[in-house]
Amino acid sequence: MNKFIYCLLLIVLASCVPKSNSPVKQAVTDFPTQIFIPTKHLVEATTPTLTIAPTDTPNPLVEQARAFAEPILQAIANRPPDFEDDFSTSGGGWQSFESPYSSISDGVLKISVPAGETTNPGSTSYVGENNSHLSDVNFVFQMDIRAKSLTPDLGTGIIFRFLNDEKTTSSPQGYFTFDLFPSLGEWRIVDHHTEVENPLIAQGKSNAITLGQWMKIRIIARGNTFAVYLNDQPLSYFFNDFHPMGTISFFAGNGTGISAGDIQVEFDNVKFWNLENVPGLP
Repeated sequence: MNKFIYCLLLIVLASCVPKSNSPVKQAVTDFPTQIFIPTKHLVEATTPTLTIAPTDTPNPLVEQARAFAEPILQAIANRPPDFEDDFSTSGGGWQSFESPYSSISDGVLKISVPAGETTNPGSTSYVGENNSHLSDVNFVFQMDIRAKSLTPDLGTGIIFRFLNDEKTTSSPQGYFTFDLFPSLGEWRIVDHHTEVENPLIAQGKSNAITLGQWMKIRIIARGNTFAVYLNDQPLSYFFNDFHPMGTISFFAGNGTGISAGDIQVEFDNVKFWNLENVPGLP
């Protein structure tokens, strides 16, 4: 009997020793060596953002964007724009930066920079247009953009709430950009302000962003709330207090001061409503 108990005890003790191929040890070995932990900045971010990709799939966030934008769009539906230009004629009060590369012809405004040519060494490689009529704080801005040629590192888009007046100390200097990268099918919204820790507000992809295809862009701004539409569908919706005023312009290029590459972009059908002139808004 004692011999039997002794053997049983040896078996129990042996079963407690971990084997080299133990499942527990294998699980520890396969555990990821890098773990992403959200930072305090992300947890306490005071600027909520919403990224929306055009899709047929029901999305409750899309409804929030529409809840903000649709009453405004309905209010201006039968109102002529406060300013518009289809570029059927030259003029219209447009002011070019890097003007040798932009022109109005064939019913569109064209930005054209030959491949390998540098627009402004040491400064910026943006080429674009602005207009004094596009300076109201609360607005709906709409235009069509077609990129016929843009290398993947180059973009086109719209600058809004641009303020660069050193005499105006009550408002932060800077601006937002809505950037389109047709060669990649990508878009992004960026806050260009030195005090912003993370300037990227939103980004995404869309099959509607392609070379050679006209894209209708619409930006709705009211106070600190913004919605961006692409081809009549909500693309992004966000809140931001950094830029309470400023002007609108549009551009093509990369803004790095290096060769602008091959740029062929067309702009058309600019429409602008000053929401201060629209009665009955909620």
